[in-house]
Amino acid sequence: MTAAVATSLAQNDESKSGTVHLIAGSLSGIQNFIYTISSDGALKSLRARSFYLELVAEEIVQQILEQLQLPRTKIIYAGGGNLFILTGEDETILKSKLKALQNKINEWLEKNFQGKIFFSLDYGSCDFNNIKPALFRDCWNQAIAKVSQHKNQKFRHQIENGKLLAVRDSYQPCKVCHRDDTEDLKPLNRHEADSTVACKTCRDMFQLGDEIPDTLAILRSKRSPTSAKLGAKYWLEVNGAYYYLFENSREVAFNVNPETDTVYCINNWEIENYTSGLTVPMLMGRYYQSTEDGKFISAEELAETSQGINRVGYLRMDVDRLGQIFAKGLEEQNYSLPRVASLSRQMSYFFKVYLNSLATDRSNNLASQAVKLTESDRPNLMFIYAGGDDLFISGAWDEVVEFAFDVYQSFRAYTGKHPDITLSGGISIDDAKFPLYQSASSSGEAEDKAKGNGRDSLGLFGTALKWDEWLGDNPEMIIKAIKERDGKDKYWQQEKNIPVLAGVLPFVNILIDQGFGSGYSRAFVRNLLKAAQLQEQQLEELRRKQKSLDSDEARDLRYYLHLPQIAYTISRLPKEVKLSNEFRRSLLSPYNAPYFRAIATWIELLNRRGTSQ
Repeated sequence: MTAAVATSLAQNDESKSGTVHLIAGSLSGIQNFIYTISSDGALKSLRARSFYLELVAEEIVQQILEQLQLPRTKIIYAGGGNLFILTGEDETILKSKLKALQNKINEWLEKNFQGKIFFSLDYGSCDFNNIKPALFRDCWNQAIAKVSQHKNQKFRHQIENGKLLAVRDSYQPCKVCHRDDTEDLKPLNRHEADSTVACKTCRDMFQLGDEIPDTLAILRSKRSPTSAKLGAKYWLEVNGAYYYLFENSREVAFNVNPETDTVYCINNWEIENYTSGLTVPMLMGRYYQSTEDGKFISAEELAETSQGINRVGYLRMDVDRLGQIFAKGLEEQNYSLPRVASLSRQMSYFFKVYLNSLATDRSNNLASQAVKLTESDRPNLMFIYAGGDDLFISGAWDEVVEFAFDVYQSFRAYTGKHPDITLSGGISIDDAKFPLYQSASSSGEAEDKAKGNGRDSLGLFGTALKWDEWLGDNPEMIIKAIKERDGKDKYWQQEKNIPVLAGVLPFVNILIDQGFGSGYSRAFVRNLLKAAQLQEQQLEELRRKQKSLDSDEARDLRYYLHLPQIAYTISRLPKEVKLSNEFRRSLLSPYNAPYFRAIATWIELLNRRGTSQ
């Protein structure tokens, strides 16, 4: 940060103004590009699209630095599609250059992504001769507000000059991304004659998916493949620059022009790789379970590794209220450029670096006191995207569920269990042949349901609960969550007994240990589900009659309707079933009534076999 500020002040040393500018940029519409695909090999293509967008974001940073003639020390933060760069450029010149850059970048984005992705770019200014925390906060918020305004006026320049609304020919749509503005359709998989026909971008992404796994170094150069034989295994063009992929940094060393080229070492911590030329680290959340030949595992193969029913799980998570954390999360007297930059980088570090370790070696990277369903590793995962403040991960459904709890507990430990820095997530569980874009949408809807539950929640098995309710390691916190959600403390004054067991995971753990879910115990699990369905039906009947769901009548249905059926179910269990009195009493507690569906669904899926519905 000191270098960034010092070089910015040196830029306007002659004017002695001390004014510096915080450039802010943001790529929007990323999900529209990544998720809206449907084809064979979609999982691999999705991963490739995420990787490609990392290169697009990096190229935008490079073009800003080159246009303004800035060193990389000026980068405050770049990740998750967002960037912040400090400069002391004359404001008139800066404004003109940024406008030209934004228009140039968006023309390329519109041409290549049909308006799905848009780049917003602007700046805020502050006086570093009299800088105060409040003034810098204003500068930060000013830059973000301007960027948000651009997002609300997407492709305005292209609309005004008539290019975006010009009449264009329409052709047969690409079977993968559905674009219809190109005739260049060929088989997606060049090794299969009857493969789905796709546009050049989708074909490139499909092939890129095969090249990513063993790519550990990337060379950025203005030298085209026709003018230079660099020995790369694959290359991509990104807005006038070429990115060459190599299996290791030693191969790149023989091809670098130190005056013009940049080398990126992916997740590489060896100091000797950064001693010559412009070599920078590129951090990526890129864990994946590979096949025997080192390629990405398919959705079908992931489903087959699942315990119980053969299904693929899709997990989406992000940090709650991140914008407010940056805007208001630091006390006014502590709000400074280094602190904000550190917060941004540490957040990105968790998603891009730590999660790789958590997925690779669970036992050595998960806190010993963490709540777990199993002690084993859960390797059958694929990171589609992890960076900035969010992630999208697929894998064997049971391992994805466990990984979600590992991520949450690790994040809470990483942030010192700060009450205002939390995660929300959503998981969908689908057949391996289910269209990937629909699975992404379903997990997104589950995440939205979690956000609607007051955040700090997980949407799973058709319900959204607080993480504490899922983990069940603190009954008092669970009861507090129920009372806050229910909103009527007086109703609970009659219920004095706090159950020994509360939440979802404690019951699931015990039932699995007892072998529940098959044979005689299957009826027990199904009766739990029936109790949940009865509650939901009665509440829906109240809703249909336009009665308040905030009434004591509704609460009686929600928390006490289950008692007769659950008591009967427990009494019918064989004597050899060793369920403790604490378990039986806790299951009958009204505080555990909201969790029957989640408990029963979890046990049922773990005991299904094959691909049966």
